[in-house]
Amino acid sequence: MNPICKQCGNREVEDARVSYATPVCYTCLPPPPRIPIVGPPFVKCAVCRLSKKPIGRDSTDNGLCDSDCPGYGMEPKPHWLWPNERDQ
Repeated sequence: MNPICKQCGNREVEDARVSYATPVCYTCLPPPPRIPIVGPPFVKCAVCRLSKKPIGRDSTDNGLCDSDCPGYGMEPKPHWLWPNERDQ
């Protein structure tokens, strides 16, 4: 028989959770920490050779390829974050 969860008391703890000092069920476990996404470096447009601005983002820099260029939607596709920008 599996041990009872020390937090909720009414669920049986299964497999790996038994080895913990304080067994808890999967329902009572806290969610895993979220790993932030960091924007990758700019990608170059195959048509105009400019760096592609992130998808759906405005830019005051006129030196970036945008959706008006026929190569903007081609591979390699731009990311939705600016380089080194975090999604949080």
